[in-house]
Order: sequence, then C-alpha cells, then structure tokens
Amino acid sequence: MSEIERQGELRARGTDGRSNRARLRRPRVDRRLGARPIEILEDRRLLAVFTGFSHVRHVPTRTGVFSISIDGPGVVKTVPAGKGVFSIKVLGTSADSSLDISLVRPRFHLSTGLMPVRNIEIRSGVIGSIKAEAVDLEGAVTPLTSSVDTLAFGALGRAAQIEIGGDVGTLNLGTIDLGPTGRVIIAGDANGASKSKSSDTASPAMTVQIVRIDGGRFVIGRDSAAQIEVNGDVTLMHNGLFSIGRDQLAPLKIGGTMTLDTGGVLSVGRNLTALNVNGDLLVNPTGSGVQVGGDLGIDLTGLTVNGIFRGQGSPSAVDLGVGLNLNGLLVKGGTANQGGVQGANINVGKNLNNLDVPHGIFNSYITAGVSINNTTVGADGVIAIYNSEIDATSSINRFTVDGDVKSGFPTGGTTGYPTRIIAGKSRAPQAGATPNQGLYVANGSINNLAIHGTLIDAVLAASVAPYGGDGSLPPSVPYGGTERTSGSPPAGFSNFNAPGGLTDLGGGIATKNYSIRSLIGGVLLPTAVWDTATDPDIHANVLANGTITATVTGGVVSTTHGDSYDYAGVFAVNTLGVDGGAVPLGSSGS
Repeated sequence: MSEIERQGELRARGTDGRSNRARLRRPRVDRRLGARPIEILEDRRLLAVFTGFSHVRHVPTRTGVFSISIDGPGVVKTVPAGKGVFSIKVLGTSADSSLDISLVRPRFHLSTGLMPVRNIEIRSGVIGSIKAEAVDLEGAVTPLTSSVDTLAFGALGRAAQIEIGGDVGTLNLGTIDLGPTGRVIIAGDANGASKSKSSDTASPAMTVQIVRIDGGRFVIGRDSAAQIEVNGDVTLMHNGLFSIGRDQLAPLKIGGTMTLDTGGVLSVGRNLTALNVNGDLLVNPTGSGVQVGGDLGIDLTGLTVNGIFRGQGSPSAVDLGVGLNLNGLLVKGGTANQGGVQGANINVGKNLNNLDVPHGIFNSYITAGVSINNTTVGADGVIAIYNSEIDATSSINRFTVDGDVKSGFPTGGTTGYPTRIIAGKSRAPQAGATPNQGLYVANGSINNLAIHGTLIDAVLAASVAPYGGDGSLPPSVPYGGTERTSGSPPAGFSNFNAPGGLTDLGGGIATKNYSIRSLIGGVLLPTAVWDTATDPDIHANVLANGTITATVTGGVVSTTHGDSYDYAGVFAVNTLGVDGGAVPLGSSGS
C-alpha cells in the first residue's frame, strides 16, 4: 500500500490528528448555537437599562423601585446624579400634565424610604400637578410660570428650591427642612384659596411632619384657605421665614413646640384665623417672633399655647405683634416661679380681647392700642402678675387677678419691669421703643378690676404720668382750650410718687385708700393728695378724666424707698382708691 493510500485510510478511520482537532471544535460551535434562545430575552435586558424619554420610568434605588410617570402630555427620563441620587427631566408638558412618582416595589429587608431627587427639570415651565409624596427633593424644580393644581413632596431638603408663578390648589409637604439656599415661593394663593366659592368640595388640610427653616424661606404670596397642620415642631432660625402674604383663612396648628431664634419669624400679612401651639411658644434672643398685620383670631380663638409662652425678655424687641385685634390669648402652661407668660413683649394695635393666663404673667410687657377686655390671670403659687407692665391707650375692662400683683424692684428683684397696669398710655411707635418711652393720654379708664390678693409695690394708673408735673389735678379747660398733656418722657426711669389719699369712716377713723383723692364726709377733696412725708419730690402729671374702679381684697403693701422705684397706689382723677387698712383720720403725709 502506498503512503498516499495509507493516509486516506487513516482519515477514513478518524485517526488523523487534524480530523480529531476538527471534531473537538464542533462542540464549541454547537454550544454557540445552543446560546441562541437567550436572544428572546434581549428586548427585556435592553428595557432595564433604557434611559431615554418615555411616559413611564421604573427606577431601582436602595430603598425600592419607584415609578415615574407622566399623565397627559409629556415624557420623562431619569439621570443618575451620584451617590444614589437621581435627577428628573420632563419634556412637552402643559397645564393638563401630571408628574406622578410613587414607590411600586419596596425592599422588604429595608425600612421604606423616599426616593432622593436632586433636580426636576421641566423644560416647558408649565405643569398641572406634581404628585411626589415618595420623593425627598434635595435640589431645584424648574421655576413654573403658571398655577399648579397639586404640589406634593415627601420631604424638602436644605437646598430644595420651588418657585410657582401662580396658585397652588393643594399643597402637601411631608417634612420641610430648608437651609440658607432653600426656598418655597408661591406667588399666588395656596391650599384652595383660589377656588370658586361655589365649590362644594372643601380644601384638604396642608399636613407637614416638621418644619425647620434655617435661613431659608417658605412664602405664600397671597391667601391660604385650608388648615395648615404641623404634627411636630416648628423651628425658624437665622432669619428663616414662614410667611403668608395676606390671609390664613383657617387655623395654623402646631403639634409640638414653636421656636423662633436669631431672626426667625412667622409672618401673616393680614388676618390669621387662629394659631394653636400644642407645646411651648419660645422666642429666643434676637428672634423676630410672630407678626400678624391684621386680626389674630376669630370668635376669641386667636393664640392658644398649651405650654408656656416665653419671650426674649427684651423691652424693645416684640415677640408677638398684632396690627389690629388679638381675639383670644390663652396660655395654659406654666413653670414654677416663672409663670405661664414669661419675658414676653406683646404689642396689639387695637384691642386685646379675652386674655387668659392660669399660671401668671412674669417679666412681660403687654400693650393694646385701644383696649384690653375680659382678662383672667391666675397665680403661680401666690403671685399672679410679677414685674410686668400692662397698658391700654383707652381702657382696661373686666380684669380679674387671682393672686398677688407684685413689683419686686424695691426689694431687689429687678428682672423685667416695675409692675404697672395703666389705662391712658400708648406704646411709642418707633421701632425699639421701651416702656419708658410711652405717651400718656387723657381719658383712660380701668373698669371692674378685681385683685384677689395683695397689691405689692405695684401701680394701677389711669391717665397719670410719673413725670412732667407737680401732682396737681388737671385744670378745667375753657371752650376751645387744650387739655394738659404729658409731654415727652425724660431719659431714664420716673417713678410714681407715694399717694396720700384717705377715706373718712367717721369717728376719727379713716382708711388709707392709696389713691391721690381723699373722701371726707362723702365728698372728694378738690386737690390731689400726696404723701410728701414719705416722698417729698412730687413730679407726677395728672391728666384729665382718668377713672379707676378697683377692689383689692388682700390690701396694699408699699415699701418705703426713694425715687428709684414706684410707690404702690391707685392713680387717677376719678377714683375712690382701694381699702388699705384703718388709720387715724389726718395721719396722711399730705
């Protein structure tokens, strides 16, 4: 057999090495062919990583899979923004479009969380609704030029920025935590305020878990119709602003404590239906407080604090300012030896109606531009009003104190203000004005004031200034003449001089009535009476028509001292004073 024939036979038997190598290659070819069924799944693999625009996106995150969709005109896509955060881009939307973001598949081994979103870019600048209760917004939403039916987020981070050029029908923001660059600005109305009055559908409440604004701004430009309810605390600091430009037409309720610190302010431009604070209301030093331009309260439900109301203790910085009427101020809580209203500076432009403080007013300055009506102050221990001044320009009516009214200044307690309750005194209008800068006016009246305790080194006055006069009664004014005025206050403190009035009981016995009028034989003496033996330097200025009707069941205590502090008394042209105890007739120092 030739060599050629032998090789052919070997190939035929499969013993040739080259043929064996060919056979070894065949299985690899077969395996490749066997992988072809995976081609059926290729479309599904491509969908999972598709990042282009569509009507619906499903985005896997650390806390679950979220659905992002556009209802109505428009398309959406997501873009990773690093560290598990996403940005969202939306094209082609109109006022009929809604961006909806929801959790569709949680990670069951993890606690449910929000989808972190850095920015939401809405190219058209117009969208009907953003329903994103499942989103923690950490950056900016494209400023929107028109109104929005619904604006909802689960949380707003420190750098969140939302600007709406129109109205927002329904506003829900789970947690608000805005830093110095954070802001929510709604140019128009919110919470249903722009809806037709004929609508039978009540606007839903705006519910928030907590509010913390550290240098940021939350602004509703015009009205808010529905109730705003914060379940937890509200903290406004470093000029943080929570503002409603015109009216809050339903109550603002705070489930925790409200703290206003370092320029933090709650501002309502016109009327606030009610402010309810379940915890404490705290205005820390340099805080800007609560400012309401119109009325606070409807039907005597103005400000209710279930804890304490503690101001910054400043004679010039206002903690609660109300431009018109404060219809109801109820402070239910208290702190031992500090009262319920502590170090507060309250300025009401017109009337303060229904003041109710069961645990006392301490170290505070409270004024009303017209009148204070229907007041009840309870005691912290035995003291109800301590080192506080309460003034009304016109009248104080139906004022009941269930405890002592005391000034601690003559005995060394000099925090706060000498205790005075004055009708016929207006707060000085300039910013930073203190109690010493107020203007005394004629015709002030205190009606039905009852102190169920002792008046201790404290003053009740109606149209009597402690400076600028000689203590004489005001002269009669001829037709066309001008009544006596108090003039400008001097720099520093002026005390109320010691009154010397007596009331004749007959039989050579009288009561020291602690007023500047003596009643002898049933007739008021025609001159003012001062205790010059105790306080020889008389500088009081008695204005026309001041009137006081008051009772003090526990008597009067007036500590002897010089002109550094007030003497206890009842100061008005028209008054019978109060019962200060029996003394021999003629024992006055007048």
